[in-house]
Parts: sequence; structure tokens; C-alpha cells
Amino acid sequence: MKVFQTKRAGAVVLLGGAENTQQAGLTAAVSGKPLACIGSFGGAVRMLNGLFLRSPTTWGYDAESETKLRQLQELFSDVVLHSALSVAWIEGAPKLLLIHGRSSDRDLLKSYLRTHLALGKDRP
Repeated sequence: MKVFQTKRAGAVVLLGGAENTQQAGLTAAVSGKPLACIGSFGGAVRMLNGLFLRSPTTWGYDAESETKLRQLQELFSDVVLHSALSVAWIEGAPKLLLIHGRSSDRDLLKSYLRTHLALGKDRP
């Protein structure tokens, strides 16, 4: 299901997760979708961001993205969230798909996105 949703998204943000989340991230990357893998929470997304960090241009990131990709592996903060939006070119994307693991930290990202991207409170 996550892979199908990834195909329909304008941009993708991943947090934590396991095998299905990793597959969704790879699908987004090979499809050329704007993608940010926030590795702060570990899981498959941390490994996936590590892959992108080792060879950023192979995955469509420019050479200057290395610093921001590294920041996505740090402790979760506003700096990490800003880097995620910047590295994935997703500020204002019409259809942003957020895939996360089961950690309650996802609520911090949800709150941030509502505040900084003007998402309505009626959206999930």
C-alpha cells in the first residue's frame, strides 16, 4: 500500500519504519520524487538515508545536499525538519505523503508541518 501511495504523492517524507517504508523510499527515489528520509528515529529510514548520503548524486541529490542529508541523521529538531523540507525540495508540494513508524515522535513533525506549511487543522 505504501508503494502505491508513494506513486501518487508529489513529495515524500519518511521517518523510522521497517521494510515497507524502505520500499516506499526506494520507489520514491527511483521515480525521481522529492524525498526526505529523516533518520533521527532509526529504523529502515536511517539506513536508507545513509545509502543516499554515501552516493547523493546517484539518487538525484546535488553535491551540496550532503550536509543536509547528514543533518537528517541527527536528533529530531526544528533544524532536522527544515533540512528535510529543503533537501527534498518539497516546501509547498501539492501532495505531501508522510510515512512514519509507530513512534509518537511523528506528532512533532505533524505539528511542525501544520505550522510551517499552513496545513489545515482538519487534515490528518
